[in-house]
Amino acid sequence: MRNLNVYPKDKIYTLYAWLSGFIRVQISGHFYKQVRVVLVTFITLFCMIINPNTAFSASFDKASTRLPTSSMINYRNKHYSGSMATNQHLEESGIKEHVLKFYLEPALVTDMEFAKMVLPKYVEDMNTILAKNTNRRLVFDPETGIILTETQPQTNSASLPLPLEGFEIWAHAVLSSYPYSYDGYGGLDASGAGVLAGLKWRKIYNPDEVSGAELKDYWIQVNNMLHELAHVYKAGIGEYYKLATIQDATGVSPSLNINLLDPDDSFWSDKLDFKPDPLLRNAVQEGILDRQALLDYVKYSELTAAIMNGDYRNGTPTVDLQNITVNVTNENGEPIADANVKIWSVIGRAPYNAELFLDSMTNLNGQISFAWGGASNPHNNYDFLRLIKVYKDGFIASAKYVSIYDADIEKLVKGNDLYDITMPLANTTIPTVSSITCGSPNPTVANSVDFVVTFSELVTGVDETDFIATKTGISDAVVNRVSGLGDTYTVNVFSGSSGDISLEVVDNDTIMGVDLNVLGGIGVDGLNFSDGETCTISFANRIFLPIIQH
Repeated sequence: MRNLNVYPKDKIYTLYAWLSGFIRVQISGHFYKQVRVVLVTFITLFCMIINPNTAFSASFDKASTRLPTSSMINYRNKHYSGSMATNQHLEESGIKEHVLKFYLEPALVTDMEFAKMVLPKYVEDMNTILAKNTNRRLVFDPETGIILTETQPQTNSASLPLPLEGFEIWAHAVLSSYPYSYDGYGGLDASGAGVLAGLKWRKIYNPDEVSGAELKDYWIQVNNMLHELAHVYKAGIGEYYKLATIQDATGVSPSLNINLLDPDDSFWSDKLDFKPDPLLRNAVQEGILDRQALLDYVKYSELTAAIMNGDYRNGTPTVDLQNITVNVTNENGEPIADANVKIWSVIGRAPYNAELFLDSMTNLNGQISFAWGGASNPHNNYDFLRLIKVYKDGFIASAKYVSIYDADIEKLVKGNDLYDITMPLANTTIPTVSSITCGSPNPTVANSVDFVVTFSELVTGVDETDFIATKTGISDAVVNRVSGLGDTYTVNVFSGSSGDISLEVVDNDTIMGVDLNVLGGIGVDGLNFSDGETCTISFANRIFLPIIQH
């Protein structure tokens, strides 16, 4: 297969296409292929004569000495699109072409001529997406690029290092057992080929004629190939979509979930370029059911494109994962010392188990460093997510998710070797106990007494475990029940005998204010409160009526 890394003008391809097409009308079979080689040589010499600066960098493999067919030339004329800046960048970096071959189960190809007509359109649509921000292009010859097979073509294993240039892309599809297309995984072959493997197709479509349900099914096929193609170049390993929904299972406030469909989601709100990325989500899930609209909308994220544009099949660089820094600041960007930083490793699948692996305080510069931990390559759903929570008296507690892809963005998109995470904290007040008063007649002849507990602001998490009742000289006073909401709660204390009863609020960090700051600030026993009124139970004041006998 001839790979042209430096491209002459479109007119040269047009000349080739016209001459090739003319010759093909006159000649067929094996002799035509030989004539095409002569034609290539002629055009090359012609170009060098009229422009000595025209450069060709070509390599030949054992499989073929073919130049691009007319469908490939049409692709070149149609799909070097995008912004001028993007085109200039691609011209400077060099387009990298890969021969695409379809390995199809015979049941899918009921009409080979139809397949030869429509599969180039599949490739054109894929190249339209690739041309937006990647330097990769697919070259497909329908005469030789459709192979019917009942068996899997790839080995799913290969010796390292994998080839970085000139390797083929194989798309292996079988007939779906359901009335829709689905599935796929990124595979490889011992030859070094990257494989869009495990594709299940309902049928082969003519993209120019699909609409409604068929358009949706067609785009599932294209989306899944684009998804697995990105994996071939090592983009999205670990799967972006596994971060679409995450539940906070730490049991520690403030609770923070991830929800891709929430426009205010804190994790995805600064990664909007991921929304149209085939690695994250199929665009038909966004309700887009027009082919041109799909082609306009779908685009790889900056991170995906950066990996695809590089030669990272044998390893993708990232930041120094042994030296990640959390910077805790106030709203003015000034460092906050002695802030409590807790970091959990979160598994990206239900029940989203979280393991606390760091619980420490920031230094005078408001910083704390940590190592990512986990596997040597954390691009997997066991190790790809961390949850950071920060606490400091006088500030609103803060929570933030960071993924291994955030670290990759820092390295591959922003060009940084170190990853600094900033956690700004907003000032707030800390809830306290305002008063404890008797809510029953004092003294009372009842077996129980009510205490009214008032807090400095609205609080939640108030229950029986937050109080201790004591009785002068007697230990039989117990907290019976707690009722109320907002900033006022009623605590009922039971006692079976007379005596003075007092109530103490226990600061065990379970009572929280409106800003999710705990009562009295972080720390057990930070604000025990026992300065309330004393309520008295006095059985001596009970009135006993005599028993009247008839």
